Amino acid sequence: MVCPSCQAENRPGRKFCAQCGIALAAACPSCGAANQPGERFCGECGTALTGVPASRAAAGQPAVPPAAERRLVSVLFADLVGFTSLSDTRDPEDVRDLLTRYFETSREVVGRYGGTVDKFIGDAVVAVWRRLGSARGRLIRRPSWGYGASDHAPTGSHGCFE
Repeated sequence: MVCPSCQAENRPGRKFCAQCGIALAAACPSCGAANQPGERFCGECGTALTGVPASRAAAGQPAVPPAAERRLVSVLFADLVGFTSLSDTRDPEDVRDLLTRYFETSREVVGRYGGTVDKFIGDAVVAVWRRLGSARGRLIRRPSWGYGASDHAPTGSHGCFE
């Protein structure tokens, strides 16, 4: 493939020129398909291909946006059962203390099983595990973290994890 910028010959399959670093293919902003430089419309979906400003090309920045990487993950969502009615009948400081212990315990238990807490939303925890290698064992083990977390639940909060 010949570079449209410096005319250097590049081996087939290269995404960027070996001599000047300019992109050898333009990615479609809609579907991500590779298109030859200078083409105005995507050959896969027909979307108009936008040009790269001259300032970017002159700076040696690639014309193709960074490729997105698909990552397979397992996601867990857990919340406190009956939290709304519980919080209505308790002192706000007690509710805050309960949530603090719940969030700390959740973070500890999720981490013990190799996960990462993504966010806390109200009384909910969203945790993520990146699936590496064989996912079969991981998918079976991950939901069981809640049973471990319920061992740490405050007294009188039976079944607080769903």
